Amino acid sequence: MNGQSPYVRLDRREARGMDETVTALIRTLGLTSRLNTRRIFAAWDSVSGLGDKTLRRYYRDGKLYITLSSSMLRTRIGYEKDLLAAKINEVLAGDSLYTPLKGQEKPVKEIVLK
Repeated sequence: MNGQSPYVRLDRREARGMDETVTALIRTLGLTSRLNTRRIFAAWDSVSGLGDKTLRRYYRDGKLYITLSSSMLRTRIGYEKDLLAAKINEVLAGDSLYTPLKGQEKPVKEIVLK
């Protein structure tokens, strides 16, 4: 290392709650987007109940790409995509570890099934 500490120092101006401190640390370390993506995947698993049937997940620019193990499931879930997206957004709104990005009202705007 170049003599710098691997730990990030936060300002001590005023007392902060633990939730604010953890959020500041996540932003400082640049982990926001990766953590948000993991929280979106966890919300998919809990809302859809298809975590064990999901082969691949990918998230980019408000689109959640899901590859399911069965074409029958894909057809059935295809009719519920908008409802699932709304429920995922509700779960994320109540998730203390999810950090919304600026100007992002709904994190999941569309679900694309493959």
